[in-house]
Amino acid sequence: KQAINLIMQKEFDAAYKMACKRNAEMPAPPGINCNWSSWYKRGITDDWLLNSAELMEKTNDPLISASAIYSLYSSDSYRSIAYMLIDIFSLPMQVDEASENIKYEHSKLSINTNLSAYQNAMIKNYRFLATLDERTCPICGKLDGKIFAISEKQLGVNCPPMHKGCRCTIVSAMELDRSNNSTRYARDSTGRGIKVPSTMNWSEWRSQYMDKDSF
Repeated sequence: KQAINLIMQKEFDAAYKMACKRNAEMPAPPGINCNWSSWYKRGITDDWLLNSAELMEKTNDPLISASAIYSLYSSDSYRSIAYMLIDIFSLPMQVDEASENIKYEHSKLSINTNLSAYQNAMIKNYRFLATLDERTCPICGKLDGKIFAISEKQLGVNCPPMHKGCRCTIVSAMELDRSNNSTRYARDSTGRGIKVPSTMNWSEWRSQYMDKDSF
């Protein structure tokens, strides 16, 4: 509760250090190879600070956005935070709805943080990646594999998350250009996991692997 209140007051570094300190003091700290003590001493990174501030400036729901930021800082699950919001902050939502809203805001933060890292590495373009299964909506599917300039990104238009529940992500455009022989994960019409060429997009996957009756 204290950390989320600090985030809503835009005291991001203090909230980040609070989360790191709590995790470092746990008998079994969360995460694999997470050096919480070192991160506590270092403090929040510039990218996380700038993107946290941007999310809070643009939000229509400060409590949900602050909770998403806290999830990034602490590695706590969306669902555990949702329970806490309902219990401590008396949030008038069901757990599933609160968890989904936190996840959506967290996705915005994660994508913007990735884009900042790309820009710092002098990468100018990103590639949109949808999930190759039947749960992916046509809006996301039709963007799969397309390349966009980072300077022209618009969340919900040409950059995920496109909507609540969106499972799409991005990679640097260079990443697949150097991996023409690599594969990506997909599912066939039976739901079985398969590997397909990394250059295959959602429309090609759907044409090749899904039953015609599902179109």
